[in-house]
Amino acid sequence: ASNYLIWISAMLMMAVGISGCRSDENEDENSDKKGGSYIITGQPSTVGITYAILTGEFYPDNIPSAYNSTPTRTISLGIEVSMSDVFKDDEVYTAYSRGIEDNHMEVTVHGLSPNTDYYYRAFIDLGTLKLYGEKKTFKTSAIELTYDAEEASDISFTGASIKVRFYNPTLPISL
Repeated sequence: ASNYLIWISAMLMMAVGISGCRSDENEDENSDKKGGSYIITGQPSTVGITYAILTGEFYPDNIPSAYNSTPTRTISLGIEVSMSDVFKDDEVYTAYSRGIEDNHMEVTVHGLSPNTDYYYRAFIDLGTLKLYGEKKTFKTSAIELTYDAEEASDISFTGASIKVRFYNPTLPISL
């Protein structure tokens, strides 16, 4: 009877060990989606003089269950932009994404200053809590104008006429 008890105990320990390994493997498979991250700040897809198209990736299956206690909660995604890496509430521009495609979102931010460094990060807004991705930076393009100016004519004490021609301006037409 004691050999039978030892044999049953050994079988139970093996079953627990095997199911534990399987569980770990399944967790590894699920958390392998972008290293277990739930929000990833991507690289800008386009940076212009006064705008930027910023990207992020969202993996809802990786959100810890403690943050997801209300299944009917609305989740919003977006990008925050700041001129400092501190992201103070009154100095942050928040732009929400209008959609997500294959875990990828894009947000266009307008009204930026030319030739300026900005910080940005992707976020998930859970209503009462925001979860953030990594902070990254980009720099808007500078305004560059190529021009030719002729000699001044009709010179007087109060003015002069100068013809100026611009070539290949980098300013967008819709400023």
